[in-house]
Amino acid sequence: MSKLSPATIKSRLNNIETIYQDYIKKIEDIRGQERNILANFMKKMEEKKLTEIRHSIQPDYK
Repeated sequence: MSKLSPATIKSRLNNIETIYQDYIKKIEDIRGQERNILANFMKKMEEKKLTEIRHSIQPDYK
């Protein structure tokens, strides 16, 4: 097996670093999407619960 030149090693290392940074960015994007989905879900559940509470106490005020 032949030795790799320092330039080849540096080039490969840079390629790995670029791939790693792209991977990290994609993970952060997915995490952001997950946070948005969860926040939207929680908001809808809160709205649904408030509606249920309003309907349950509404007869008391009629």
